[in-house]
Amino acid sequence: MNLNNLTLGIIIVVLLCGGIAASVLLDVWDTKPTAPALVTTPEATNSSLSENGDNNNDIQAPIDFNTPYKPAEIRGTNTFAEISAMFRVPLDDLGNGFGLMAIPNYSSLRARELKSIYTNLGPNIKLETESVRVFVSMYTGKPYNFSHTAYLPLPAVQILKQKATISAEQLAYLDTHALEISTMQGSKGTGAVPSNRFTVTGETSFQRLIDIGISSQDIEKAIGDTLPSTNVLIRDYAIQKNKDFLAMISALQELVNKRYPPR
Repeated sequence: MNLNNLTLGIIIVVLLCGGIAASVLLDVWDTKPTAPALVTTPEATNSSLSENGDNNNDIQAPIDFNTPYKPAEIRGTNTFAEISAMFRVPLDDLGNGFGLMAIPNYSSLRARELKSIYTNLGPNIKLETESVRVFVSMYTGKPYNFSHTAYLPLPAVQILKQKATISAEQLAYLDTHALEISTMQGSKGTGAVPSNRFTVTGETSFQRLIDIGISSQDIEKAIGDTLPSTNVLIRDYAIQKNKDFLAMISALQELVNKRYPPR
């Protein structure tokens, strides 16, 4: 039997509608849209954060540790163990950096709990989830447009200076946003005060010391020599001049501590 195009089209439409009707009757036809992924883009994640960067909802989204997460996706509800796994940052570096090692099972602490651990910081000084994002961003080299209100404990700053490749701009940020945390780290009610002290390392240039107010004359007395090109790193200078590197670092650090005594 030959079918013309019109007849064939009618038959197809009837069969299609009939199939849908049968699926609805059998309750196998789902007209609901597929639920979106719980962890999507940084923009979607950021939109779920409160103004201070914390998500106050305790319901955790599943974490796929194979996903290339971005620092902006760290939420206040993420534990330090999760953050360590998400970004391949050693858990000990997070614990030591944020002064948590004295807390039993600190790995299960949520990032947002930092603000209840470190209190009485003073106006416009924050040490909370945003601080963790800044630390992870600099530690891993992953980009993050962070605000300039987040502070980091001095141990975290020292870890970054030792282990991370940080830019001059990031270094300047760290030098002005470090907190001297007390010896009672990890106990609620702990206070912390901003640290104006600068940590001298082998990666410090002589120009950097001058920038923070150390005079050329004092530097020359500390190194026992005429000041070289100010862009030279202390480590490179010590090697070139065959000088005691540790003794030089100690002498220069003493100059910094005199100018910016511990509070």
